Amino acid sequence: MNVQNKSFFLVVFLIINSCVGSSVTSIFGNAAITEGGVKSFVKDTYIHAKINSKLLKMDLSNFKDINVSVFEGRVLLTGRIKNEKKRLYLIKNIWRINGVNKIYNEIKLDASYSIAEKTQDVLLKAKLNTLLLFNPEINSNNYSIEVFKMVVYVLGIATKIDESIILENAINKTANVKKTITFIRYIKERMERKE
Repeated sequence: MNVQNKSFFLVVFLIINSCVGSSVTSIFGNAAITEGGVKSFVKDTYIHAKINSKLLKMDLSNFKDINVSVFEGRVLLTGRIKNEKKRLYLIKNIWRINGVNKIYNEIKLDASYSIAEKTQDVLLKAKLNTLLLFNPEINSNNYSIEVFKMVVYVLGIATKIDESIILENAINKTANVKKTITFIRYIKERMERKE
């Protein structure tokens, strides 16, 4: 291997390592400032991976048509599936995963879902995540958003009822949102817990 190739691989290696380091730092930094903390984040990531594994084993179309969000062991499932039997099979298997506390089943049976609809949902989800990220009254790390057929699903926790009201109002004022369904758990602020 000549010097030029070695230099190229060294540069690529350094770039990849710097990206991985900053990504891992960012992920764990965000996990640390959520109400659940790093431990909850790691458990949720494990649950999410196990669910995705089960979806892949069932059928590739299930993997791409079902969205999974996990927050503090609570699982939100949105999207579509071919029949009731598969949906029940999936739910039954998710309950077997260690750490799952609750399942919110919002999977629709055999709903048609065009590429245009999926694209609109992806764009709306990105828009809403950006909106929440830049709203100083909302801790966006405490919420996960999924969109299916322009219906917005929110899973998360709030330290104040006002925050969840601001969140819902911001979502509902966004163009093309048909409906907002929230699964928000309310907790007392950290300061109150210390007293």
